[in-house]
Amino acid sequence: MSNYKILIEHKDNALDAESKGTLKDIIDLGLKTVKSIKVSQIYEISGDISLHEIEEISNDLLVDPITQKITINSDSKESGIAIEVYYKSGVTDAVADTVHIGIKDMNIDKDVKVRTGKRYFLKGKLSSTNVKNIAEKILSNTVVQEYVIRQ
Repeated sequence: MSNYKILIEHKDNALDAESKGTLKDIIDLGLKTVKSIKVSQIYEISGDISLHEIEEISNDLLVDPITQKITINSDSKESGIAIEVYYKSGVTDAVADTVHIGIKDMNIDKDVKVRTGKRYFLKGKLSSTNVKNIAEKILSNTVVQEYVIRQ
């Protein structure tokens, strides 16, 4: 069984309204030390599936090649804070369900599990309390979502 983490993010020259809006929300919370934020869509796909099939799914189903770029199974070497937000177990992940259907429609008949989330990569000086406040007050709904902080 293989596990893949696919990140879809806007290309540097593309408008990224979600990142800009999220940065504004963080600054409005009073945290002016955040200098930038980059939002990525996360797709975690696991099962008896090859890297070639994951690349095919990524290119044909998940990405808009004009405005977005794909990264597969790569941890960022940049310094900063990454907050990943996912639905809790038992909560319906409608995007994951749709991706699962799309994979079947591509005639990739594999038993796979799909999970989706968002990755928020922040740059700036923040205390661990401030990072937790951002995660809980802006980036997630802790009733139905969970988050992981990576520094």
